[in-house]
Amino acid sequence: MHSRLIVMFLALAGCCGWVSAASFRPADAGQFRTDFSSDWAGFGTSHGLALAPGFTDIPTTGSTHGMTVHTTSAKIWNAPGKSQTGVLLDNAGPDPVYLYPGRYVQGASVVIESPEAGPVSYVIAVFDGGGAFVAEQRMTVPDGRVPAYLGIIDPGTGIGIVSVNSSTGNRFTISNLAVQDRKVIQINADELPAVGEATQVVKPLETYLHQGYGNPQADEATVAATTDRENVMDLLQKFPGLRPGDVLAVERLGSPIGVRSSGSNPLLGVLSASQELLAGTEFRRVPGAVEAGIDYYTAAAQGRGGVLTPTNLQEDFIIGDRSLLIYPVNARFLFLSRAQRDPAATPMAVRVSHIPRQIFEAWVSDNGMAGTLAHPASDLDGDGLT
Repeated sequence: MHSRLIVMFLALAGCCGWVSAASFRPADAGQFRTDFSSDWAGFGTSHGLALAPGFTDIPTTGSTHGMTVHTTSAKIWNAPGKSQTGVLLDNAGPDPVYLYPGRYVQGASVVIESPEAGPVSYVIAVFDGGGAFVAEQRMTVPDGRVPAYLGIIDPGTGIGIVSVNSSTGNRFTISNLAVQDRKVIQINADELPAVGEATQVVKPLETYLHQGYGNPQADEATVAATTDRENVMDLLQKFPGLRPGDVLAVERLGSPIGVRSSGSNPLLGVLSASQELLAGTEFRRVPGAVEAGIDYYTAAAQGRGGVLTPTNLQEDFIIGDRSLLIYPVNARFLFLSRAQRDPAATPMAVRVSHIPRQIFEAWVSDNGMAGTLAHPASDLDGDGLT
């Protein structure tokens, strides 16, 4: 049994009336934890040294992996004439500055100033690693020549790209980009304040996934899966006091990579409002499926005539060494499956523990955590704010 539990903010998806964290703009550097930053001076200290149009690798302070900057008109500023001191990055516009931290992060910030007096608006926007927009924060200052702190923290998303814009035709000067990593907190999983637990062996050939077009050996449909199938748990029968908003700790007992079969064959689960399971030739076999946990994509199955048909179920989730779920409304049954049906799969079981919401909130508050599963006066995502 694993004695450590890694709790990541992303794994604790909000539902059931608990508010998910949204992006916000820290008021100043005191509300931001700088884990590493760009190092303009490491690129060069000669005043006026231009960055080539396009992508430029920049060294970092606090880490060794560096980051990348995309500009079309930026240069090193290392002379008087700005309100900030030190080695800065000066952008002449009209394009913004894009910064790539080099790994998924939780927040980014700069100190920014404009060459123009009077009101100036700034925008810091963040995108995921594929370039999809995530969020932005805006601010307007009465005098652009006065340096302003511009930052964004998004605890629930992995930030891969940061852009900085201004209303002055993107003519601005910025300090080094400060970056806040996504926080991982380790706690003793054996101390979870569970009030009940249940264990069930997972049969390697029992599945709720689609089994292939025209498969003559596919499972038949059932409306009583807890009787007709082995990989199904009636959660309300196991935990009569279970209520929406409570926490379920779902623990995989056994390795997804074993000696009797090659490759990874993880354990999956899906919550359902009913125990009905459609025939194995159907695409969505769990009509009562309820969204929960971290999604896992299952590959297509080959059926009659070599036809490939999708098996993926959007509502199911991967079960790790120990995963935490918020128990949603209308989710009485838990269906279990290996990602691939394999008679040679290594033995595996699942242990489910019930933790009432109020008990869990008190426990995580005592452990100094916060977030969608926790007391609002603590700090799960590690951003230093409650």
